[in-house]
Amino acid sequence: ARDTLDGEIDEHNTDIATYETELKDSTAMRKDEIATFDAAFTDMTKAVSALERAIETLKASKPSFAQISSMVRTALIMADTLGFEGHDKAIALLSQPEVPVSDYDFHSGDIISTLEGLLNTFRTQKNDLESDNAASQSAFDLAAQSKNAQIKTTQTSLAAAEKERAKKAEAIATAQSDLTETNAVLN
Repeated sequence: ARDTLDGEIDEHNTDIATYETELKDSTAMRKDEIATFDAAFTDMTKAVSALERAIETLKASKPSFAQISSMVRTALIMADTLGFEGHDKAIALLSQPEVPVSDYDFHSGDIISTLEGLLNTFRTQKNDLESDNAASQSAFDLAAQSKNAQIKTTQTSLAAAEKERAKKAEAIATAQSDLTETNAVLN
């Protein structure tokens, strides 16, 4: 019985170590996910802000082509990097040399509508990032809670097995003492 309890105690210790390692690994993975989310969210926020300023500037005044191109270029590069489509006209217009104001005015409606569409895409992507992060955090919290419950349950079982083993060891010691005493009487 004592040897069986020794095996159970070893299993419980192994299980606890495994659970703690799994919890540690998942916590580290979640920290990496949070860092990735923070970087993507920051990039998306900057892109949304740049597009909002560019659209506001286009609608409010008649800036030079150079002014608007520097404001929009960052957002378009981000859109291209993320694989968004529908901004090819804006990229083509930005890659052209300086044009007269009258030519620029002719294209500003297309640029504004393209930029507004891209802004909506960025806002949607930003909201999706936030939703995905919240869902990931919730799933992590539930998994961590479950893993902590497993650890606690296993620790309780370990404590019970150790207590039972101590009783068995005491019973063995008492039995050996009785055996020694009985052998002495018989001798």
